[in-house]
This record gives sequence, structure tokens and C-alpha cells, in this order.
Amino acid sequence: MTTAYNLRNQLYFSGEAGRQVIKDPGVNGTIIVTPFDHSVVRLDTAGDRTLETATQVPLGTTVLVCSTIDGNAITNSFPNVGIDDGGFVLFTVTLNGSGVNRWVPISSSNIASGAAPGVGDMDIPIGNNWRAPTALHTNLAAADSAGILGLETGTLATAGSTLNVTVATPAGDTFSARCNTIQLPSNYSAGTDLTLNVTVNETVAATTATVDAVCCGSDDGATDIVATAAQSIVGAAPATKSFTLTGTGLEAGDTLDLRLDITLTDVAATPEYDITDVTIGYTTTGY
Repeated sequence: MTTAYNLRNQLYFSGEAGRQVIKDPGVNGTIIVTPFDHSVVRLDTAGDRTLETATQVPLGTTVLVCSTIDGNAITNSFPNVGIDDGGFVLFTVTLNGSGVNRWVPISSSNIASGAAPGVGDMDIPIGNNWRAPTALHTNLAAADSAGILGLETGTLATAGSTLNVTVATPAGDTFSARCNTIQLPSNYSAGTDLTLNVTVNETVAATTATVDAVCCGSDDGATDIVATAAQSIVGAAPATKSFTLTGTGLEAGDTLDLRLDITLTDVAATPEYDITDVTIGYTTTGY
């Protein structure tokens, strides 16, 4: 039973340990962590709680959530976590693949058995991480050149940047760009397959046009893990093409080396295609 005396002592000893006790917001409430770091929340009633949005919470901030009852679930974390009687989870603020703050569980005990693996998503920005396919020290030019996609800068707040090709009468020509800085996140479930999603827009059609991918993991740079063949992009306005990446041998922290290829054939026109978005979907670890 919590009395005024007990509460005073809890606050005292949490202060001695450098941890601030945060009031439980109750079922369906939001746990507000800022401005406290190394804070503690105690749950005595079953139900969902939501961690406050991590966007403005400093990196490395932690909160320890403890439960005295079954049936608690903490949301707005990657992944979300259920906590049973006597359990705890220590959350901290980290970054996702796009550099955005998020809550991640880093230590736990007596996690609810119903907390299953989830689905994560990594955005691979169209920008300076994309390089010439056979010369990673070379930035992409604004327009395509022999065998290399161009990097077309979009107008800020109007249109995004794209990997672009516009070429007269291509006869089966292939244009490529490469990104070798894609790191699998800390909550990636080791060994599971990933899904590469490439969104392409057709401005001027070619007779035939395909998008393809080659991808290798950091532990085996000689093995292409793309299990899906090249896909047609004729008529793409825009269209997202998905490729399976075989996850055997991959684990959190590994770096992927990815090349995207657009191949065009036309004998009487100047086709134009733009890659507008690249993401990788993955399975998260269960707790």
C-alpha cells in the first residue's frame, strides 16, 4: 500500500539514486519523460500507456518502467512492449535509419508473452549517399552520363530529389547508382528476409524499361542477396517495385551495399524515368 510516508521515501531514495519518479498517467495515458533523464514509472493498473513522442527528447534519455500487475503494454516504442507482473523495461532514445529520434527497449525482464515480432521500415534518402556505381568516391552529376544515373535536385517544399535518366534512343542501355551506407537497425531480427521497395515514375515511356537491384551484406561482399528478377517499369506513374533480400547470415549493425539499375530500350524517342523513393522493410525482434 502506498502511503504519504512511503511515497516520500520512494521520492527520497529515487533522488539519491539519481532517478526521478514520474506519475503513472493511467490507462491510455501518455508517459511524459521530459525534462527528466533516468526516470522511473511504476504501473499498478493493467492497460496501455504511450511514451511521449521522442522527436524532441534528447538522445540517450532513459526511463525505467516497472509493473506490479499483468496486462500492461507500452506503445510508441520500436517495438512496442507488453509487461507482466514483476516485469520491467528500460527504454532509451536512439535514432532510426533516417536520423529521427525514437524510443527503443534496451533491457527487460518478465516481458508479456504476447509481444510478437513486428515490422520496421528504413528510408534510404535520395541524396549524397548515392554514388557512381564503380567509383564510390565520385558524386552523382545532376544529369545522367554513360552508365550512371543522375541526381536531380528537387525544389525544397515542392518536390523531392530523384535518381534520374533521360537519354535519346537508348539501345538496351543500363544506368546505375550505388549506396553502401545502409546499416541494419538495432531491432532487426537476425537472419530474416528484407523487402527492398523502389518507387519509379515514368515521364516519357521507353519501348522496354526495367528496374533491377544488386545488394550484398558487409560480411560477404561477393554474394548478391537479391532474390527477385528485374521488373518492368513501362507505364510506371509512379509504381513501387518490391525485391526480396535474403537475410541469411545478416544481423543488426551489418551494412548493405546496394546498387539500383534502370535499363532502357528505344529506337525513336528520348525516354525519361525517375526513382523517387527507396525503402527497406524488415522484421523486428520480438520481446
